[in-house]
Amino acid sequence: MSKGDASFAWRPRRRLALGSGLILAMVAVALIIVATLQHPQLKVFAALGIGSTICDQAPFGRAAATQAMLRRSHRVARPQGPVVGNSAIGVIDEFDLDELERKVADEVAEQAFDWSAQWYPVAVAADFDVTKPHAVMLLGEDLVVWHDGKQWVCFRNSCPHRLAPLSEGRVVPAGDGEESRSNLQCAYHGWEFCGSGCCKRVPQATSQRMEDAATSSPRASPVAYPIREEVGLLWIWPSASTSPKEALPIPGALRESIQAGQGQPHFYMRDLPYGHDVLLENLVDPSHLQFSHHGIGNLRREHVVAGHRMELVRDFESLFARLQGE
Repeated sequence: MSKGDASFAWRPRRRLALGSGLILAMVAVALIIVATLQHPQLKVFAALGIGSTICDQAPFGRAAATQAMLRRSHRVARPQGPVVGNSAIGVIDEFDLDELERKVADEVAEQAFDWSAQWYPVAVAADFDVTKPHAVMLLGEDLVVWHDGKQWVCFRNSCPHRLAPLSEGRVVPAGDGEESRSNLQCAYHGWEFCGSGCCKRVPQATSQRMEDAATSSPRASPVAYPIREEVGLLWIWPSASTSPKEALPIPGALRESIQAGQGQPHFYMRDLPYGHDVLLENLVDPSHLQFSHHGIGNLRREHVVAGHRMELVRDFESLFARLQGE
């Protein structure tokens, strides 16, 4: 058979495949229409292999959450009826759907984790020079940490004037009779900000009245975040809209040992270009140790240990107690 004959012989098979696919789609649509006609008071949902859709224009996230709740509910029918390939058609009571959506919304609200409403250690305090501002990043937010002479301060790393990075600025004496205090001066136009987050000086102002009007404007103040120094670390609460928790996530045994005069713990810090998700995956994978950390301590590629056992502990206190016990 010639090349042209082979091409001609393939075309009917292609038409047949396309025709079969069209017929399959028409059958699925017909089944949905039949189900709707038989149950006019019911809503129809379909799982058509390429994704689930609830036919009430619900957002995708809400629909997916509702589908998951449906599978756990005894009041709603399971997908039933004709099955076409990976497709299944079923019906669901409208009242049950609304009720389940409310349950899903309540469940999501209860289990939601607010990443910004937490304390995070961002640096070893002893590593930061108190005479300079320092740029840090937390949860994708650029921040600047500096010392005002009495305590550490944290701002969003953006001057409210022209958005220049405040970490490129300098720590200068506050003046005004506050010799022991310092301000953070922007390197672009010299605006100065005190530790409480207020703008204190605008050098471009032509009169004291104009400067007072400029510095008193809320728009002249940088966004400030709560920051604390404890157990040798700087902790930041990366939310300017929620009140920080009083307690830091520090094991009680560690806090007690420091208060008992046993000294601050020793820290080692290294910046790595990846997020918490990759780090967590790495930490729960002990089987890589002999290969990635060959030569460190007793780790050797030639001595692979199989059958690692890992245990999920409840909190920091349990972990610290376990490590102390070993």
